[in-house]
Formats: sequence, C-alpha cells, structure tokens
Amino acid sequence: MDLNGKISLVTGSSRGIGRAIALALASEGSNVVINYRKSKDAAEEVVKRIKSMGVEAIAIQADVSKYEQAVMLVDETVKHFGRIDALVNNAGVFKAHKIDEITPEIWHEMMDLNLNSMFYCTQRAIKYMKEQKFGKIVNVSSYYGLYGYPFEWAHEIGITHYATAKAGMIGFTKALAKEVAPYNIYVNVILPGHTLTEGWSGTPESLIKKISGRIPLRRFATPEEIAQGVIFMLKDDFMTGEKLIIAGGL
Repeated sequence: MDLNGKISLVTGSSRGIGRAIALALASEGSNVVINYRKSKDAAEEVVKRIKSMGVEAIAIQADVSKYEQAVMLVDETVKHFGRIDALVNNAGVFKAHKIDEITPEIWHEMMDLNLNSMFYCTQRAIKYMKEQKFGKIVNVSSYYGLYGYPFEWAHEIGITHYATAKAGMIGFTKALAKEVAPYNIYVNVILPGHTLTEGWSGTPESLIKKISGRIPLRRFATPEEIAQGVIFMLKDDFMTGEKLIIAGGL
C-alpha cells in the first residue's frame, strides 16, 4: 500500500514506539490520528511535528482499554477524515509481578490494556474497512509473547500476565487475518524485543548493560527501528497473518 494520502490511526501514540510509528507514517505521507490517554501536551507536540511535514494530524483522547472509548476513537477518526485505511494497535503497558503477586485486578488490568484494547479498536475498524473493501492492521505484540523472559534470571522477573496478553495478540492476528482476507483486509503482528523507550528511564545503567550483553547485537532497539518494521508491514500487499520479530537476534 502506498501510504501517501492514507488515513492511519495509531493507539498510544503520544510517546515511545507509538510516537515513532506516527512520525514514520507521516514521513510516508499518511495523515495520522494520535491517540493518548493522559499525555495531552505530548500528543499535541506529535501533532505539531506531523503537520510540519505537510500532512494532517489530530489528537484524540481515549482510554482504549474501555470499550466505549475505543469505539469513539475509531468513529471520530472516520468522522473527521471520512475513512480509516490503517490501524496500528500499539497501546499497552508493561508491569512485572511474580505469579503469586498477581491479583485478579492486576490480571484483568493487563488484559484490558494490552489485549482487550486491541480487540475493541479492531472490531470497530473492521466495520468500516469491510465497507471500504480495504484496510491494513498491525498489532504491536512483544517478543515475550512467544518466549517469555529470555534470560537465565527469568525467575527474578514475573511477566506471566504480560506474556499471556501479548501471546493472545499473536493468536488473534493469525485467526482474524484469515477471516477478513476476502474483504481485502490485511492483519499482521510485530514483536519488538527490548526497545529503549521512556519506560526504561530510571533503570540502572548496570541492568541495561546486563540485558544488552545477552542480545546478539549487544544493544536495545530504537523506537524508530520498530516503527520501520510497522511501515514495512503496512506497505506490503501480500503479507497477512504473519509475525515479524525485531529483537536484535534474541
């Protein structure tokens, strides 16, 4: 798909990987809807940068872990631009809890923010994409969704709930891609490894070096490198139901 002039919605795009994806889309000529939950100033700054590239952008506040707000986000996108060509389900959160620390509330929060938000936005977007007889969807999962924590100190890190949600995104992608292929709708999933976003701020440099030392390329990814993987999947016209791992050889 030529992204020039297309309409793209990126959830959780005021910072981190989502921000990098939004900016990469704009650099390809796509108009972009920036979604944020709390960071209004950051979202407006992304909008400003995108408009400086000569394309259109708006920011919409919505907590996509809530069904009604996710539906509103997609509806407002179509109301403003008249269509939705690409949806990138990037919104999510990482929190570590060992299995005996995971309460039902923590479990459901992790599913809502990572897995259910993808379902809510995708279901609504599919409605419009079927009418258009075209659409591209990329879900941002995680390397953890395939392999859990990849290092020998995995017993020190509790991510069972996070890995479960991210694994669910992979299964969702593979099944949905087959269901909507007759409507010319493509669904793929990207699996980033360790990526140096704001979420790592405050992390001891010794831990960053320890993790980097176990990655074959000996460093974290940048958000921009993950964004280029998303752009690749959106532009390709014969890939659907596939996963792309960007993890430095991990």
